[in-house]
Amino acid sequence: MVKLVYCAHSSKTMDRSKNIVLFVLKKGYIPIDPFLTIPPEIYDELGYDEDKCVDTDIYLLAKCDEIWVFLFDSKVTYGVSKEIDWWKKNRKEDIKYFKGII
Repeated sequence: MVKLVYCAHSSKTMDRSKNIVLFVLKKGYIPIDPFLTIPPEIYDELGYDEDKCVDTDIYLLAKCDEIWVFLFDSKVTYGVSKEIDWWKKNRKEDIKYFKGII
């Protein structure tokens, strides 16, 4: 069975979502990119604050088999750190990190 991969990255790198998804697909996995699943403007329209957005993203994360973290400026943002923390507390699978490859 093909694994679902949650693609964790900053909203500042949203413009790279397509490349991240392509990268994951080429590795043989099915990507779940939160910015393509529920675009930020939808959250804005609903009036969600950052915590509510992260909670929704974590619901998606919980459905995935792996988490891959994409870092482009070596900083882990608030949302990504919450996703990493959730994974460490609830899953035993390793977290894969990718720096500046996309």
